[in-house]
This record gives sequence, C-alpha cells and structure tokens, in this order.
Amino acid sequence: MTEEVKAQTTAQDLLTQTRAEVALADNKASILLAGVLAVTGGISAALVAGGWSPGLAGRVTEILFWGSALCLICTIVSLALVVYPRQVSTQARAGSILAYFGDVAALSGPAALRAAIVDGANDRMDVITDQLWRMSKIVVRKYQYLQLGMRLLAACFTLAALTGLATALS
Repeated sequence: MTEEVKAQTTAQDLLTQTRAEVALADNKASILLAGVLAVTGGISAALVAGGWSPGLAGRVTEILFWGSALCLICTIVSLALVVYPRQVSTQARAGSILAYFGDVAALSGPAALRAAIVDGANDRMDVITDQLWRMSKIVVRKYQYLQLGMRLLAACFTLAALTGLATALS
C-alpha cells in the first residue's frame, strides 16, 4: 500500500468518524431539547393553572424565577443551535473544489456540473480533506453549543430550586 493510499484511507476513516460525531451531537441535543421543551410546557401549564406569580412571593423569589427563565430560554437557543443545519455559503466556496451539495447547487446548471466533474481537478484526497476540515469545524461548534446548553440547564435547575426554596420560606 503506497503512502498516498494510506493517507487517503486514514483521511476517509477520520471523515467517517467525524460524520458519526455530527449525528451523535445532533441526537444528544435533540433528546435534551425535546425533554426541556416538554418540562417547560408542563411547568408553564402548572404555574398558569395554579395562579402562582413570581412577584407575589417577594423580590428575591422574583429575581430567582426570572433568572431561571432566562437560563431556560438560553438553554433552548443553545440546544437548537446544535441541531440547526449548517452549510458553507456558496460565496465562501466559490472557486474551490467540488465536494458538497452546496458546491453543486452553486453551479449555473447541469452543463457546468458535468464540466466540473469531468474536469478532473477534484483530486479525491482534496475532496476528503476539504470535507474532513469543514465537518470537524462543525462538530466542534455543535459540541460547544451542547456543552453551553447543559451548563445553562444546570444553572436553570439551580435557580429554579432556589426559587422553590425562597417561595417556601416566604
């Protein structure tokens, strides 16, 4: 096996693993997001049905409640950003190699696509390394948002527990 074939095999393996990480991050965020939204709906319904208002329990309780609500909103946004579809803009990719559906869609038509495919300028290793680099950046960003969402969720739970404690004490 030549060095070039070894390098291409290694890059292809890394690309496969990176694509799996994208799916894993999306699955984790989707499950967390669904759970957070379900609990949010249930708690909101209970609060409305019970007639409880954060302002009725005192200033500290109100501040804790709204802090928890703000953390919850930020959690939802952060988790939604994990599953939000990402692609490189066609302007950023103009003139580069043909590696993604966005590259194909940016072409003027089927004739331009055929010319780009037949051209032969797209070395297989160039395509793999381009995809690996871009997918790796996406995975890192997804996990950053996922970690942020989980930290915000922990802060939300902490503030919600303190809100309940402050309500019980007042």
